[in-house]
Amino acid sequence: MIEKNNKPKAKFVISIDTELAWGGIYDEKILNSKHEAFKNTRAAIDEILSLFEKYNISATWAVVGHLMLHSCSKENGIKHPEIVRPTYRWFKRDWFHYDPCERKEINSIWYGDDIIKKIMHCKVEQEIGSHSFSHIRFGDSGCSKASAESDIRKWKEVTASYDIKPTSFVFPFNSEGHHDLIKQYGFGIYRSKNKSRYSYIHNQFIYRIIQIFDRLIARCPTTSNVKRGKSNLLTIQGDFCYFRYQGWKNLLMWKSAVRKSKKGIDKAIKKGEVFHFWMHPFEVATNLEESIQDLDEIFSYASNKIENGLMENQTMIQLSFK
Repeated sequence: MIEKNNKPKAKFVISIDTELAWGGIYDEKILNSKHEAFKNTRAAIDEILSLFEKYNISATWAVVGHLMLHSCSKENGIKHPEIVRPTYRWFKRDWFHYDPCERKEINSIWYGDDIIKKIMHCKVEQEIGSHSFSHIRFGDSGCSKASAESDIRKWKEVTASYDIKPTSFVFPFNSEGHHDLIKQYGFGIYRSKNKSRYSYIHNQFIYRIIQIFDRLIARCPTTSNVKRGKSNLLTIQGDFCYFRYQGWKNLLMWKSAVRKSKKGIDKAIKKGEVFHFWMHPFEVATNLEESIQDLDEIFSYASNKIENGLMENQTMIQLSFK
């Protein structure tokens, strides 16, 4: 008698934290050092979308709501007065201090309505989820419920003009908090932080060394399953974050991200689980040619498994469908 295989089919999920300069709003050094990467992010997004069309892949684009604006301006001398400011101990300035309050034509790294339209017009359907309106850190004690709610409400207001409905939520900095509000405003699933296998190491220097060694040997990343998270929302953890090291580390880590991703895909197939691959377009833009070569190889590998019926490609919100 042949025993039936009831193992679920593996899922390949991609989430993309789309934020441009909003990813560095809290640090002038980051804004300056990453300025060229932010400027080149549009080229990176174009290349990523081309790969999605080439391999028939859908992804969840977690977009900062402010990027959907073409411009913004002060009201009575205040930037975005509708947003209740977070009061972080580590950031003493107004949260919108670096917001230029200009037009996209003048300062394109803060505004990206054109980017949203490109994503929405991709030949392969893409999901647009939320990465908050202004990239605030929800899990920090300085982010009050009023601050979180004003930010989420503004994201919904801006996206309504694009007929975008709340679906999936990705917390900025992977800093989780105010899950009840995420549920209240209609989101169905959120990305949770990967519980690092090295979390028991508290010395930051040693932790970084081990992380580098992990990449060097291309240790297989985690795979996961959809679970019930806080406020009874569905959640799926991010299993592997794509980026390339710079300088000598990049040479040392040659194809490490590709090898880790392939191992994650194979592991998900073996276990009948989800491999959740995530990235930032500005990181891809930092070393565009080599990064796109990596992504092409990873997506080609996943596409081959999908075509052979070994796994499925889904967006975050599709994971919640039964």
